[in-house]
Amino acid sequence: MIKRYGQGKYLHRAVEANGVIYFCGLTSPDKTLDIRGQTEQVLAKLEGSLHDVGSDKAHVLAVSVYLTNMAHKDGLNEAWTVFFAPDELPARSTMGVKDLGPGALIEIMATAVRK
Repeated sequence: MIKRYGQGKYLHRAVEANGVIYFCGLTSPDKTLDIRGQTEQVLAKLEGSLHDVGSDKAHVLAVSVYLTNMAHKDGLNEAWTVFFAPDELPARSTMGVKDLGPGALIEIMATAVRK
């Protein structure tokens, strides 16, 4: 059975199949922040989205991170290591992209399971 959450004009915020939840890409609402600030906001949005569907950050399996500048990876990692416990780190890929929209420095997509 497939369950969809948070329908928008072009996507659902999350889609669940067989207890695995796939989240859409999340960006920071405040595009004036530096990479660490935007990352913190995106991770906070992810935590709220996880809670909304019956999961939490300890149940995140994999994350794809898109950065407009790979030199921002240190700022990403600073926020990342505060958010995730060392023994609960998900698998992660980080890719450099040309553009994520005006002012966006980072976008994060995640896959998780139910608690």
